[in-house]
Amino acid sequence: MPYLRSFMLGAITIAVLHLLATCSEGDGGSGPVDNPPSTIDITAINNGAQAVEDAFATGDPQKVAETLTEEAKSFYADKLDEIQDRMAAFSKAIQSRTLKTYSEYYAEYSYTDNGSSYTLSLALQEDGAWKLMRF
Repeated sequence: MPYLRSFMLGAITIAVLHLLATCSEGDGGSGPVDNPPSTIDITAINNGAQAVEDAFATGDPQKVAETLTEEAKSFYADKLDEIQDRMAAFSKAIQSRTLKTYSEYYAEYSYTDNGSSYTLSLALQEDGAWKLMRF
C-alpha cells in the first residue's frame, strides 16, 4: 500500500506541474493567449502551424515530412504516401485551427472538420522551429 500512496502522490504532482507549466485559452475573460509570457513566442508557434498547413496544401509527402518532428517522422513516414490524396483536404480543415494550449516547448491547436473536433500538436525543436508532432 505505501507504493500506491507514492504513486498517487506522484501522479497528482505531475498533474499540478503540467497545469502550472502550460497556458490555455480559457472560456473566461482575457486568457494567457492575450498576454503570453515573454518566454513564449506565439508568432513562432503560429508560423510553425502555417508551415504545416502550407506543406499539406502541396500534397507532397516529402514537404509534409519536413514539417514533422523526428519522432513523428518515425511514426508517420510509412503513412504519408497513403494519405497523399487527402492532404489538401486536411490543409483546408486546419485553416479553422485555434491555439488552445501552449508552453515553451509544446503547442496544441484544435480544429473542426465535418462537425467533429480534432487536435494537432507542435513541439519546439532545438533549432527554434515548431514542428508537427501529432495530427
